[in-house]
Amino acid sequence: MASSVSDITGPLDLRARSRRRRIRIVTVVAVLVAVLLAVGVYVVRWSGLMAADQVVVDGARLVTADQVRDAARVPIGAPLATIDLGAVGSRVAALEPVHRVSVHRAWPDTVRIRITERRPVYQLRDQQGYHWIDASGTAFHTTTASRRGTPWALTATRSTRLLRDVATVAASLDPALLKQLDHLEAGGPDSITLVLSKGRTVMWGSADESDVKSQVATAMVATKATHYDVSSPQNPTAR
Repeated sequence: MASSVSDITGPLDLRARSRRRRIRIVTVVAVLVAVLLAVGVYVVRWSGLMAADQVVVDGARLVTADQVRDAARVPIGAPLATIDLGAVGSRVAALEPVHRVSVHRAWPDTVRIRITERRPVYQLRDQQGYHWIDASGTAFHTTTASRRGTPWALTATRSTRLLRDVATVAASLDPALLKQLDHLEAGGPDSITLVLSKGRTVMWGSADESDVKSQVATAMVATKATHYDVSSPQNPTAR
């Protein structure tokens, strides 16, 4: 019986030592991982090893890359991980020509800003020149000369609603009608007029049903007349 007890105790001690060794190994590995993580967090968030060193700008045409950088106010030298990308994007979005902006980190030392600029639907003409207006009715750029291929307009006011309504009309124009367009005139939201070549006019009325009005007007200007009225597209007139 004593011999049997001795035979069982040996393997039990061996398994216990093996188990303790595995526990020590796991503990050491866990400590090393924790240390490495702590070092990594320190390097990323507080050390200068991954600090913002440059700002790269993509998509700038109407604004310069330097104007975008000035607006962004990225804190050069600050740890890249701590920079508030949302705040950077909000500051850049305040630039008038900017329609959309995205900001992200490009490790180890770069902030990359990508912008999409507004697109002109028409140009508002006044004594200062030609102001580019986008689909939302926002004026975002001014030139002294008219932009080729973009219609221009005269408006009684610069209210956002009127500028947006004129944009809706301009965007709806059929290419065949657009070729005959000299300019648009808007005395108010319900009195938008197309001034065509050869002294012809199209009373458009409001921006409502502009797609339908464009189809009707395109068909009507093929008939000989000087004044067309599509303000009620179901009952158009010409004289």
